[in-house]
Amino acid sequence: MSAFPSPLVGEGGSARGAETDEGCWQDRPRFVSSNTPHPSPSATPSPTRGEGKALRALATLCFAIFFLILPALAAHAGMNIQEVKSDKGITAWLVEDHTVPIIAIRFVFDGGTAQDPAGKEGLANLMTGLFDEGAGDLDSDTFQVKLDDAGAEMSFEPQRDGIYGSMRMLSEQKDAAFDLLTLAVNKPRFDQAPLDRVRAQVLAGIVANERDPNAIAQRKWLRAIYGEHPYS
Repeated sequence: MSAFPSPLVGEGGSARGAETDEGCWQDRPRFVSSNTPHPSPSATPSPTRGEGKALRALATLCFAIFFLILPALAAHAGMNIQEVKSDKGITAWLVEDHTVPIIAIRFVFDGGTAQDPAGKEGLANLMTGLFDEGAGDLDSDTFQVKLDDAGAEMSFEPQRDGIYGSMRMLSEQKDAAFDLLTLAVNKPRFDQAPLDRVRAQVLAGIVANERDPNAIAQRKWLRAIYGEHPYS
């Protein structure tokens, strides 16, 4: 039997053959390059750096929303809304929370900008701006000082179909604060000096709205819908 030298193989490769009695190779040598990748069928691509950051940001956002909503849901679940009625038949809804020494109220009564007389548009707006500018025997400065002493805040706002008011006060000063609210609603003074000052503020706001694209668009939109109706 004659000997044959080993067949040539590629770099890093191997050859397989079978020698017969005649001294020849029955199988061709097969070359396998070591540079050929062999991916595993079960391997999954790992996320890129950008995808990883996006996933972490999404997870953080979900946790933040959860922890923000959870206290509100718990408070709502434990909220006890009571319906109360005054001696004069006014119905109100009361929610008690004694964790902070503050009383907050919000109310509304009939009126609003839709009832402004023709040619006197803006009257309700001017009126509500003067409710806390002196009442009863208290001028504007004295009224504001007493509000501060009671740790109270008072505000009024006209809407189309109602006059809205709100007030916050310290619980221990509720009697003094409610006395001031009663005066403001029932006995406003409308003194000339605060009237001129508030009127100037209203006019400045009107001038600013004339240059505000949002205010202009809203005004035109309402005019297109309601025409000459007071809602426009």
